Parts: sequence; structure tokens; C-alpha cells
Amino acid sequence: MRFSFSARRRGAALVEFALVSVFLIMVLFGVIEFSIYSSNTLRLTNATREGERAAAVGKPAEVIRSRVREFASPMPLADDAITLTYSHRGEAYQPLNNAEGGGPTIQNQAAPDDSVKVQVRGQNRSVTNLFGFLFNRALKTEVVMRRESN
Repeated sequence: MRFSFSARRRGAALVEFALVSVFLIMVLFGVIEFSIYSSNTLRLTNATREGERAAAVGKPAEVIRSRVREFASPMPLADDAITLTYSHRGEAYQPLNNAEGGGPTIQNQAAPDDSVKVQVRGQNRSVTNLFGFLFNRALKTEVVMRRESN
């Protein structure tokens, strides 16, 4: 059976398209994975910054944690993923809890001018699993601010 020259060219074009399309699809999925990874990194950084701002103005620990979770949404955060600590005049960091007492304005125990640190850990998950070895990574952000006076 003999094929004309144009039929052979169409067959070659089909083979070339099949080879090139695999590469283009992989590039497309790589761009999607990188975009999601970047978005999750920025989301976690912003959530940490918002939690730190709440800590710096003296909000209680529960409010700080809920603020971090609110801004990190839809990224799930485990209970131990948010670490709140403070340091008094350069001493070692200690866990940040609510101040003793109560009343209508509960605050955290950090005194004005103490350093307050919020650390948040999250996990980026690959969507396509083609590039899981690159994008299945633990994410960690940390922000330190000075506790403001009332």
C-alpha cells in the first residue's frame, strides 16, 4: 500500500503533536503546582502576621489562634501548629498564655515592650502528584514584634 506525500506529513505532524503535548501538559501542571505552593506560602505568612498583630496589642491566646486559623483558611492547621511565645528583655522565650485575673478585657501575659513571637507550621500538598517531590513540603513562618503598651 502506498501513501501519498501529504498523508505521510499528516502522520508526522500527529506524532510530533503527541510528543510535544506531553511536554506542554507537564509544564502546565508545574505552573499550577508552583502557583498553589506560592499561594499557600503567602497565606501562611499573612496568617502569622495577623496573629502576631493580635498578640502585639495584647489579645488573649485563643483570639490569636483563631485569627491565625481565620487567615490561613482553607489551609488546615493542626492544634499544635501555632506556637505563641514571649521574651522579657532578651530572656529565653516562654509560652504565651492569658494574664492572671479576668474581667471584661482579658489580655495575654506579655508586658509592654516584651518580644512576642508567633510561629505557624503548615503542610503544602501537591494537587497533581506529578511534582510531589518538589511541592509536598512543610511550611513554617515566624514573626516577632514588640508588645505594645495599652
